[in-house]
Amino acid sequence: MCAGCGSGGGASPPAASAADVTVTLRNVAFNPARVSVRAGQTVLWRWADGGVPHNVDFGAVTSGDPTTSGTYRRTFAAPGSFPYRCDVHDGMKGTVVVG
Repeated sequence: MCAGCGSGGGASPPAASAADVTVTLRNVAFNPARVSVRAGQTVLWRWADGGVPHNVDFGAVTSGDPTTSGTYRRTFAAPGSFPYRCDVHDGMKGTVVVG
């Protein structure tokens, strides 16, 4: 019997984790600034920059107003390149590439 297999006789995919990729907001930067995922995967942004406020802004989709703590999750359904930025810091940019 394999780890992650269902008990119904056929193999089941392992359960998805809370996030497939994590980006940390630290030192006024997205770390890493560029991540690659498959369609259907989730990216988690985790604030870890002390009292420095940030947000994650894709334009039409945003994590909300800048804040100093917390997390933000987004699942990417379709392939493409999705640039984002922090509204507070002009040079703080990142990209999610979905294949």
